[in-house]
Amino acid sequence: MKNVPRSVDDVAKDVERIGKLVDNVLDDLDEIKRAIEVKATLPRKRNPDPIPPGPAPTVQNLRLDAGEKGRAIALFDGGKPVPLTPALAALLAILKFDDGEPQGELVAWKSLDAIGALLEHKFRRAFKHHSVSNLLNRLREVLKEAGLDRRLIESEKLLGARLRLKRRATGLCAG
Repeated sequence: MKNVPRSVDDVAKDVERIGKLVDNVLDDLDEIKRAIEVKATLPRKRNPDPIPPGPAPTVQNLRLDAGEKGRAIALFDGGKPVPLTPALAALLAILKFDDGEPQGELVAWKSLDAIGALLEHKFRRAFKHHSVSNLLNRLREVLKEAGLDRRLIESEKLLGARLRLKRRATGLCAG
């Protein structure tokens, strides 16, 4: 029974310490609430990259010329050369390839899983959805810097991604 008063003292100290921790958490929550209220009163920033008006552009022709160390030069409709890193060159080659069922006049959508698997095969490292999405955004930025419309690269959660490249007409045999 000697230890009972000591245990009660220990519990009382623990309760006091927990009370101080709770007070600190409540103070932090109040600070967060005030910051949110202040932010709500600030004017919202405009999107620095608004979507241009009009329909999304399409490309009739894309040529990829191999460069040194896996780099490439892309020529969209024979225009200005766009230099690409090896990863962006591989991504653009995957998006250019028309391997799906006909879905209109543009090349087929590729799932992010399929794109990741092809990139993994080429580079021997993992490419999860996040990595593929980052590469798609980097490719959009490179296109924008080259004076092209970043909407040439499309992505949708359920469909994946595609390049807005027109399908090649299949030749018909006369006769």
